[in-house]
Amino acid sequence: MLTQDLVALEENKKTCSWFGAYGIVPHLAHMVKATNILENGVAYVYHADFLCTTLPGIQYVDVDPYLADYDPDDIFSKDVQQLFGEINSQQAMERLFKAVSFNLLRFDGRAKLMKQKSWDAANKFVDESLDLVYIDGDHTYDGVVKDLAAWFPKVRKGGVICGDDIGWPGVKQAVDEFFIRNYQIISKNGFENMPAFYYVIE
Repeated sequence: MLTQDLVALEENKKTCSWFGAYGIVPHLAHMVKATNILENGVAYVYHADFLCTTLPGIQYVDVDPYLADYDPDDIFSKDVQQLFGEINSQQAMERLFKAVSFNLLRFDGRAKLMKQKSWDAANKFVDESLDLVYIDGDHTYDGVVKDLAAWFPKVRKGGVICGDDIGWPGVKQAVDEFFIRNYQIISKNGFENMPAFYYVIE
């Protein structure tokens, strides 16, 4: 089944729309000379693959609990079910976790995947130990509030905390409140429907 799922993941790349936003994190990483990068919410790990390939000098940590149906407004769980032809949504997520874990092995230890809720995983990191944190997990207001509170202290001074989908209402509200609107918006090549936010730690 693993081989079948790996093939499905590769085929899924052909129709995945997320690649239009790729390039933002490498730009920010170069800006702050980041070598220790963490991404919260990694899904198919296409972005992790892109970053580890584009930035061969980085140590990369992925955090994702691979929990199904946590947000009724996010159709990702249903997409994974459809991809694998799986009836049970949580079982589909478990299959995805196994497949993406296998795919990350090719980076010879530079990419680590933590199957945990974001704010639990944050407790395992020393404050100011990361150069860049990319928030792209739970897109609910409460989820983003928790993620920002958990990961902000983990970024070093001069590093950057950033995140995807600032156009989502819950995401924007949480980011606006956390940074008191004092953050920057960035998008790639005019893809204004895929803007990200970023904040350089002072």
